[in-house]
Amino acid sequence: MSDLYLIAKTKSDFSKEGFVSIFPYTDFIDRFSKLKKVLIHLFGDYRELVVDSVKEVNGKISVKFRNFEKERELKFLLNKEVFIDSFQVIDLPVDSHFVHDLIGSNVFRNSEFFGLVKDVINLPSNSVLVIETHDKKEILIPAIKDYIISINSEGKSVILKPGSDSFYNDEN
Repeated sequence: MSDLYLIAKTKSDFSKEGFVSIFPYTDFIDRFSKLKKVLIHLFGDYRELVVDSVKEVNGKISVKFRNFEKERELKFLLNKEVFIDSFQVIDLPVDSHFVHDLIGSNVFRNSEFFGLVKDVINLPSNSVLVIETHDKKEILIPAIKDYIISINSEGKSVILKPGSDSFYNDEN
């Protein structure tokens, strides 16, 4: 299946009412209350599961899937990645990007190739780009305007503000 978007992972705990706790991979927690269905890889294929109910308690999200009620049924869902199809993708605010769109982006600094975005770490204050440089070093760059001129997620490119090597490398 193509055009699937990873939004969460089920965790190892659940309730007697049939709710499974999830770890969201999104900053938009309210999106879960609007979900009607998700896809989870089970038994070698993506299975569509209907979302019966979603609850948030103390900032933690739990989901109740239709036809999954008993403990032994819920065990099949634990530690599984949760996907949505392209029809359920939300519109992002201006200057926001999906992590999957940033991964693999070419990074340029001083008009020269600097490296590739390998990962994005979401922190409470801001996201951080994990960049693998052309010489295979891993550099962390805060995804804020102080360090980045522009991000083109469609063109898969990130332009960093000009600076010296020591500005980006804490080894000096």
